[in-house]
Amino acid sequence: MIPIPENVIRTINSLNGLQRLYMIEFFRSKIPDGLTVLKQVNHFTVAHYVADIVDLLAQLGPGCSELCFCWVNLTAEKMVHLLQINPHLERNVTHLVYGFVATSHNNRLKHSYNLFQLICDRFTNLQSIDITFTDRVE
Repeated sequence: MIPIPENVIRTINSLNGLQRLYMIEFFRSKIPDGLTVLKQVNHFTVAHYVADIVDLLAQLGPGCSELCFCWVNLTAEKMVHLLQINPHLERNVTHLVYGFVATSHNNRLKHSYNLFQLICDRFTNLQSIDITFTDRVE
């Protein structure tokens, strides 16, 4: 993993009025735990991210109502763990987009369906959901 320079993290964290954050193509980098701006955003998108997505999404604050994650490694089991760490997500997220979710399991499509079922069961205030199921993520 290539570390994100500390000055970049400081600059992002200095954006006191930031409400929407899109982090795309971080597949070679790990976004550090010190990204405090995640506590204030109401929309967060992360795509093409191979580091532990649970560590990243656990940093989101209770004001995050819109969440998008694509091209990440996530299972229903990891989502359960995330919701134990950050229970605000299941109560506060109203708009969810996800797709092209990889797993280390052989049957990705089955695990995508399991994740979908878990999300529908646990995210109690969803108003919209956009999903892409696929059996192949490379």
